[in-house]
Amino acid sequence: MGEYIFVEIFLFLSKSKIQLIGMSATLPNLKLLSDWLNASLFETNYRPIVLNEYYKFEKCIYDRNSTNVRSLQIDERIEKEDKEHVVHLVLETIAEKLGVLVFCANKQRCENVALSIARAIRSLFQN
Repeated sequence: MGEYIFVEIFLFLSKSKIQLIGMSATLPNLKLLSDWLNASLFETNYRPIVLNEYYKFEKCIYDRNSTNVRSLQIDERIEKEDKEHVVHLVLETIAEKLGVLVFCANKQRCENVALSIARAIRSLFQN
């Protein structure tokens, strides 16, 4: 599907004077894409906000130096359905009035996680 969209964009742009500006933090082959589109490529490492990286193992959060930063507060009401604690992390972020993005490996996983989050919010706020 994605390849088809790129072909359509390329055909459209080759016949018009429209400028396309694309931004990506995750596209690994930008040079190849810019060559294919006959486009200029601009790259920067500028980051206006510091990115702090952490990872979760079991019920603990670690920083990039593998220092245990803290433990997750597990809510037993949703623990059974949330074995990986994704819903817990999302709810924790929402409680701080912050935004959250959850990246999943595929569409089915994304749908399942979204449903789990919705069910957890519903069950927690109905009780």
